[in-house]
Amino acid sequence: MILLLAFEVSAEPLAARCQSCHGLDGIARNANTPHLKDQHIAYLRQQLLDYRTRKRRHALMSAIAASLTEQQIDKLAKFYGQPHSQGAHTNSLK
Repeated sequence: MILLLAFEVSAEPLAARCQSCHGLDGIARNANTPHLKDQHIAYLRQQLLDYRTRKRRHALMSAIAASLTEQQIDKLAKFYGQPHSQGAHTNSLK
């Protein structure tokens, strides 16, 4: 019998992979890199899924997204995003 254990994925260690470009707080340090903070959760999730399937292309982002599970993508979107539109930005991820 094989016992499978589900471990809760914490967003902060995942977000550490994002921080060099997007900042751990979601505020990008470079003018050519979009902020993640306060984006819509659904928007961030979809962008990561699109990078993962290469529907949206960026060498680094596609490679990072390809290594993420759907659960990890959800955690990251919730970590950086906002569930409602009030105050959310609409700039796109690059």
